[in-house]
Amino acid sequence: MTLSAFLAILLKVLSSPALLAGLIAFLQKTLHP
Repeated sequence: MTLSAFLAILLKVLSSPALLAGLIAFLQKTLHP
């Protein structure tokens, strides 16, 4: 995946509170099982 594609996805996630909350919950589950 190119850097521009990654940044585009990142912007989409940051502009969507629901996606951002889901990502945070996923990371918490991954880092703290």
